[in-house]
Amino acid sequence: MTTSTAVRYFIAVSAEEANRAAIYGIGHTAQEAIDDAVSGAQLASNDIPEDEQRRRDQYGDLISVHYVAQECTRALHEFVEKNGGAGLSWGENDDRLQDLEVDGYLADEIAEFVNDGVEKNWLYNEGHPSSWTAAQSAIDIYINDDADADADGKTYKWSQLMKSHQRLANAVAERVQKFMDEYPVAEAAE
Repeated sequence: MTTSTAVRYFIAVSAEEANRAAIYGIGHTAQEAIDDAVSGAQLASNDIPEDEQRRRDQYGDLISVHYVAQECTRALHEFVEKNGGAGLSWGENDDRLQDLEVDGYLADEIAEFVNDGVEKNWLYNEGHPSSWTAAQSAIDIYINDDADADADGKTYKWSQLMKSHQRLANAVAERVQKFMDEYPVAEAAE
């Protein structure tokens, strides 16, 4: 007889599909995720949507009925554990687990941030430095992995997303490399 010792991951979200604006809890069982949501551990008080705060105020100890647990990927679980559950977009992946959605918009936003930095650097240095021809070098410089050095937390959060989602990292690198390959070197030197 074999027993499964695989670790499972769960998120707790609003039971009302229309109100799924954040991930409210995480756990290794459905009940742990709901209990975490009730405790409010994954959202700072200013990240709790207004309608959710009204429900919490209205229902008090009965708030747990307003959450459902969904099985998720380890990457989503760990991301919420490190960064909180606000401001995320997630959905069901091919394995029927909830996972961060890596959409083109997010990859575009991150790449645009990196590309702006690269362009400013090239213009400042009057040209296209040969050492900056690899997208990964630029990404490593502009996407900050040090939470203390990142004033608004944006680049740190992106760094964590890219570490846990290779598809996102690849999409950003592809966009940055395209920018670098197509950047008019002659214009940068002017």
